[in-house]
Amino acid sequence: MRKLTLTLLIILLISCRSKVNELHTQKGSVSKAETAAELFINDYVNFCNQQFENKALSKSDWIEQSELLSTGFKERYKSILDSAKKEDPELGYGSDPIFDAQDYPESGFSVKSIDTVNGLIIVEAKDKNQFEGGFPLVISTVLQDGKLFVDGAGVINVPENKRAKGNFLLIFEPS
Repeated sequence: MRKLTLTLLIILLISCRSKVNELHTQKGSVSKAETAAELFINDYVNFCNQQFENKALSKSDWIEQSELLSTGFKERYKSILDSAKKEDPELGYGSDPIFDAQDYPESGFSVKSIDTVNGLIIVEAKDKNQFEGGFPLVISTVLQDGKLFVDGAGVINVPENKRAKGNFLLIFEPS
């Protein structure tokens, strides 16, 4: 079982790498930024969905290995977690800084809109009925050395006044 899980993880990383290479060879237009944002957040959702089954790779390791993320994103993510761990060694940050919440839409995200003035992509839950308000999430991208990277998501490198609000109310529907 462990070998199967590891094999699936390797396949996932290889498939992501080919998507990343495709993105990196193209110019950073708005549609490419949307694609990068949606690819990143849905890959992260998939990782989080699988993480409960397999603890072989931590979120921090996944972030560090992601070729979709800027160095600034990775450094800020680590800084946030390190500071929270110093402040409260038992709890740490207490939520997921990328989702800016404790819960997340397991079905993933799709692009809702683009704030071209501020260079932000707003994504929302594919299953909008699961979360009140659609679980909006703000993602920013940056073009560095001709390559497009995600540079911000949730609380990471997104100014507080630009972050989406209301990512904490889960709607439970009767079954």
